[in-house]
Amino acid sequence: MDTVEEAHLKRGQPQSVLFHSDRGPQYTLEQFRRFQFRRFLDERNIVQSFSAPGCLYDNAVVESFFKFFKKEELNRRRFRNQGELKRSVFVSIEGFYNPKRLHSANSNLSPDEKEAVFKKQTSLLP
Repeated sequence: MDTVEEAHLKRGQPQSVLFHSDRGPQYTLEQFRRFQFRRFLDERNIVQSFSAPGCLYDNAVVESFFKFFKKEELNRRRFRNQGELKRSVFVSIEGFYNPKRLHSANSNLSPDEKEAVFKKQTSLLP
């Protein structure tokens, strides 16, 4: 919840947000749907989306991220504690992946560049 809240605030609490996850047990348990995280999403008008059963393309960009993150960072290091791991994840995402990594799914733009283009295009809409 902290991560979703931080991203939501960082982007100015946008109204049209989609929280996409797979169908892992942590996202489909009755407790999840009825209690804290489900309420948290509802309070922010964040729509929850699940991958369709057996459809790997719904989550292809995220799966690609994890593939490269494991290959380029996690499998090359040993972390002494959870804080060190958290710093590594943050630096990997905010220092390289979002601002620099080009993606064919984003017209060969980085995620930050693609988001900037989207914001510019949507701000021109009536």
